[in-house]
Amino acid sequence: MSKGEVGTLVRSACEIFQDIRQDIALGQRFRRYELALQYVSGRDVLEMGCELGVGAYHLAGNARTVLGIDHSEEWLAEARELFQRNNLRFALMDCAHLALADAIFDVVCLFEVIEHVADPTIVLSEAKRALTPGGLFLLSTPNRLVSRAGVGPLPQGDHIREFSYLELRDLVRRFFAKSRFYGQESMEILPLAEANTFPEFRAFSRFLVVCTDH
Repeated sequence: MSKGEVGTLVRSACEIFQDIRQDIALGQRFRRYELALQYVSGRDVLEMGCELGVGAYHLAGNARTVLGIDHSEEWLAEARELFQRNNLRFALMDCAHLALADAIFDVVCLFEVIEHVADPTIVLSEAKRALTPGGLFLLSTPNRLVSRAGVGPLPQGDHIREFSYLELRDLVRRFFAKSRFYGQESMEILPLAEANTFPEFRAFSRFLVVCTDH
């Protein structure tokens, strides 16, 4: 979650998590981390595009270690001040050019990032390179068929490209042999299957995907 979502003033971690519990919009955004908790227990985790570090801090409560990376030193400075655990660290890094060795993380999270990058394939390639054999890749992104409904062909704001279910499925299949899709609407996250009909996919505002090669 970005500083704009949780407020512009530096506050305590407790106050930020209280906001998340009380604010519906923040709670919806935080649901992806609650889903991720079941996959990170005792594992080494990389979050690409961690922003203010709220989610990375939450995951570190279950994970063995968490590294949160982002391109903004301003966000990272606040993250280091607000969210401190012995197994959590933050680093300035470009998601398209990870300054990391190969195969060192059991789980890589990429939440609400690929819609902001010019070439998502480079970012996914880097994410896979950082994963250990059999590791898990977790991704979330808006559903283009919902967020772009009634809008012209160019994305709004700083989104460069958004994805439909089929577009996202084809993208992750280029890198991972297996993928499990979920759809989110409000606080509800439901598993999706190929048998789901097209109208059902339009019912979800964003997709979450869990990918692996095993």
